[in-house]
Amino acid sequence: MVGLKLLSLSVLLTLVLVFLPVTAIHAQEKVANSYFSIKIPDTWTYVKTLGTGGPSIYLAPSEFGSLLNPPKEGQDDKKLVDFVLSLFRQDTTYNVKNAPLDAYVKNRIDDLRSEYNISSTFNGAIGNEKAVKLTKIGIGEKINSRVVEYLMLHKREPYIITYSADTNHFDKYLPEFEQLVRSFKFVN
Repeated sequence: MVGLKLLSLSVLLTLVLVFLPVTAIHAQEKVANSYFSIKIPDTWTYVKTLGTGGPSIYLAPSEFGSLLNPPKEGQDDKKLVDFVLSLFRQDTTYNVKNAPLDAYVKNRIDDLRSEYNISSTFNGAIGNEKAVKLTKIGIGEKINSRVVEYLMLHKREPYIITYSADTNHFDKYLPEFEQLVRSFKFVN
């Protein structure tokens, strides 16, 4: 009888662990600036910045956390071979005011044509705003990279969420990045 109860308990525990979502297994930290917030699992590292490029949160899986450190003086700026990086930011490089989302998306695609092939676009919503998802494959010097970008407007200001990785790591961390995107909220 005790053996049967122990077996039932171990089967139940196994089922619970197998069917729990990843978010329930890993702790999360809500990170915010004055513009937006996201929930970051404890398996990712991040840096918050507020500079001339606007409010930004740079992220990487812990395995690639050293990429968030600024290069040391005299250190070569080597081409990245193994990398996974993400960036949530207000896009201050787009200077057209009061433009519709489709104009912002067209401008972004035009800017990227020399480095990436756009393999797909998808319309959706993030943080209660219309968004366009671009999936890009690197060409030329960026042949080793794949990128997903979400473009959106909030209060007529452009925002961009980017996930970049080498081709060997892209699929591995993409579900975790998509989880970060689902947690994205505008503060006001």
